[in-house]
Amino acid sequence: MLFSLKNRTAILHFNVIYTIYFYFEYVGINILLKINENNIHAVNCFINNNVF
Repeated sequence: MLFSLKNRTAILHFNVIYTIYFYFEYVGINILLKINENNIHAVNCFINNNVF
């Protein structure tokens, strides 16, 4: 009984940590993509302003 209870809490903690990790990974990737998008836009504006 005690073992199964311990096992269950361990699995629960693992699931919570896993979920948080995946959430942060997803958010982090989205933030990086957004920053990259903004940088590309800034570079394009810079090139356009200098060329024309």
